[in-house]
Amino acid sequence: MLSVLTGDFIDSRRWAPDEITRAHDLLTAEADRIAAWSGGLTAYTRNRGDGWQMVLHRPDLDKLELRKKIGMVFQQYNLFPHKTALENIMMAPVLVMKENKTEVEERARVLLKKVRLEGKENAYPGELSGGQQQRVAIARSLAMRPDVMLFDEVTAALDPETVKEVLVTIKELAAEGMTCILVTHEMGFAREVADHIYFTDRGVIVEHGSPQTFFDNAQDERTKLFLSQIL
Repeated sequence: MLSVLTGDFIDSRRWAPDEITRAHDLLTAEADRIAAWSGGLTAYTRNRGDGWQMVLHRPDLDKLELRKKIGMVFQQYNLFPHKTALENIMMAPVLVMKENKTEVEERARVLLKKVRLEGKENAYPGELSGGQQQRVAIARSLAMRPDVMLFDEVTAALDPETVKEVLVTIKELAAEGMTCILVTHEMGFAREVADHIYFTDRGVIVEHGSPQTFFDNAQDERTKLFLSQIL
């Protein structure tokens, strides 16, 4: 279950475990404004001066324990270039979680099949396309068996031809019940898959609702201007 707030308490709603949300952020403002939490976990953005940073916080957990519960996938794949796809997926469970290597390898192979990369176990990142590398990054996050998956513009660095394969993977995860929070400018995907959409302007949620409401019956003038430029 997940609640969302903006600045001072303005709005909160409970989400079902398999809901997806998208936050369309058009250059946020000066202060920490947005927070979301699941089971006491807080996620918010803050201005570091040279850019915006996502911060995760839960008072009763240290950072290492927190990271074990959250899967994060970024614009850049951040795969270790000297490790194979299989080795990239296995590293965190083995080195951080101290799990049995044989069991982790079995899980990693299942995850590669899940993201449609069966047969690429021994391929190095440089031998994979951008979309394939991003799917390895998704499998790597899933290997930690997270409660929530966070996706930060995961298709921004991809060629248009490889975007679909990554979006299909995310769609399948959501359909299986994984809680997903995405920041994206893929409006068609958001309209098709999201359960709830949040549109932010200068750090404040100015409009939110179901995809049908957001795209077909927007109320805020800033939202209407945005939609008129991208649809």
